[in-house]
Amino acid sequence: MSSSPETDDQSDFQHVEDEIRCQLLKCGIAQSTTQDGIVSVAEWRSTARAIGRALKRPIKTFLAGNSVYAILGDWPRDDEERTLHQQNVHDAAVTMNELVAKRLGVK
Repeated sequence: MSSSPETDDQSDFQHVEDEIRCQLLKCGIAQSTTQDGIVSVAEWRSTARAIGRALKRPIKTFLAGNSVYAILGDWPRDDEERTLHQQNVHDAAVTMNELVAKRLGVK
Protein backbone atom coordinates (compact mmCIF):
# COMPACT_ATOMS: atom_id res chain seq x y z
CA MET A 1 0.00 0.00 0.00
CA SER A 2 1.51 3.33 -1.02
CA SER A 3 1.14 6.53 0.92
CA SER A 4 -0.52 9.65 -0.39
CA PRO A 5 1.55 12.59 -1.73
CA GLU A 6 0.46 14.66 1.28
CA THR A 7 1.73 11.99 3.69
CA ASP A 8 5.03 11.78 1.81
CA ASP A 9 5.36 15.59 1.91
CA GLN A 10 4.63 15.64 5.66
CA SER A 11 7.16 12.88 6.24
CA ASP A 12 9.81 14.72 4.20
CA PHE A 13 9.08 17.95 6.04
CA GLN A 14 9.28 16.21 9.42
CA HIS A 15 12.61 14.69 8.41
CA VAL A 16 13.95 18.14 7.46
CA GLU A 17 12.71 19.63 10.73
CA ASP A 18 14.24 16.80 12.77
CA GLU A 19 17.56 17.11 10.93
CA ILE A 20 17.77 20.88 11.49
CA ARG A 21 16.96 20.50 15.20
CA CYS A 22 19.49 17.67 15.60
CA GLN A 23 22.28 19.63 13.91
CA LEU A 24 21.55 22.78 15.92
CA LEU A 25 21.57 20.93 19.23
CA LYS A 26 24.71 18.97 18.33
CA CYS A 27 26.90 21.80 17.11
CA GLY A 28 25.00 25.11 17.03
CA ILE A 29 24.75 25.18 13.24
CA ALA A 30 22.59 23.44 10.66
CA GLN A 31 23.35 23.25 6.96
CA SER A 32 21.73 21.83 3.85
CA THR A 33 22.51 22.12 0.17
CA THR A 34 19.91 23.82 -1.97
CA GLN A 35 20.03 20.85 -4.36
CA ASP A 36 18.47 18.60 -1.69
CA GLY A 37 15.14 19.91 -2.97
CA ILE A 38 13.05 18.31 -0.22
CA VAL A 39 11.75 21.73 0.80
CA SER A 40 12.36 25.17 -0.65
CA VAL A 41 15.09 27.41 0.75
CA ALA A 42 12.39 29.72 2.14
CA GLU A 43 10.65 26.78 3.88
CA TRP A 44 13.98 25.51 5.26
CA ARG A 45 14.88 28.93 6.66
CA SER A 46 11.39 29.43 8.09
CA THR A 47 11.54 26.01 9.74
CA ALA A 48 14.96 26.78 11.26
CA ARG A 49 13.70 30.10 12.65
CA ALA A 50 10.63 28.35 14.14
CA ILE A 51 12.93 25.82 15.81
CA GLY A 52 15.00 28.68 17.24
CA ARG A 53 11.85 30.27 18.66
CA ALA A 54 10.73 26.94 20.14
CA LEU A 55 14.15 26.53 21.76
CA LYS A 56 13.98 30.17 22.95
CA ARG A 57 17.33 30.78 21.26
CA PRO A 58 18.46 33.52 18.90
CA ILE A 59 18.98 32.17 15.40
CA LYS A 60 20.26 33.56 12.11
CA THR A 61 19.70 31.97 8.72
CA PHE A 62 21.45 32.73 5.46
CA LEU A 63 22.17 31.40 2.01
CA ALA A 64 25.77 31.06 0.80
CA GLY A 65 26.46 29.54 -2.59
CA ASN A 66 24.53 26.28 -2.84
CA SER A 67 23.99 25.91 0.90
CA VAL A 68 21.52 27.28 3.40
CA TYR A 69 22.59 27.72 7.04
CA ALA A 70 21.06 28.32 10.45
CA ILE A 71 23.26 29.36 13.37
CA LEU A 72 22.33 29.64 17.04
CA GLY A 73 23.46 33.09 18.12
CA ASP A 74 24.26 32.06 21.68
CA TRP A 75 26.15 28.81 20.93
CA PRO A 76 27.74 27.55 23.15
CA ARG A 77 25.67 28.81 26.06
CA ASP A 78 26.37 26.28 28.83
CA ASP A 79 28.97 23.74 29.94
CA GLU A 80 27.34 20.88 28.01
CA GLU A 81 27.44 22.87 24.76
CA ARG A 82 30.99 24.07 25.43
CA THR A 83 32.02 20.42 25.83
CA LEU A 84 30.26 19.49 22.57
CA HIS A 85 31.91 22.45 20.85
CA GLN A 86 35.39 21.48 22.08
CA GLN A 87 34.83 17.89 20.93
CA ASN A 88 33.65 19.10 17.50
CA VAL A 89 36.74 21.32 17.15
CA HIS A 90 39.00 18.45 18.24
CA ASP A 91 37.36 16.03 15.78
CA ALA A 92 37.74 18.55 12.93
CA ALA A 93 41.43 19.08 13.77
CA VAL A 94 42.09 15.33 13.84
CA THR A 95 40.35 14.89 10.49
CA MET A 96 42.35 17.75 8.95
CA ASN A 97 45.63 16.33 10.27
CA GLU A 98 44.79 12.89 8.86
CA LEU A 99 43.92 14.38 5.45
CA VAL A 100 47.15 16.41 5.32
CA ALA A 101 49.23 13.43 6.39
CA LYS A 102 47.58 11.25 3.75
CA ARG A 103 48.15 13.86 1.07
CA LEU A 104 51.80 14.24 2.06
CA GLY A 105 52.27 10.48 2.36
CA VAL A 106 53.19 10.74 6.05
CA LYS A 107 52.44 7.76 8.27
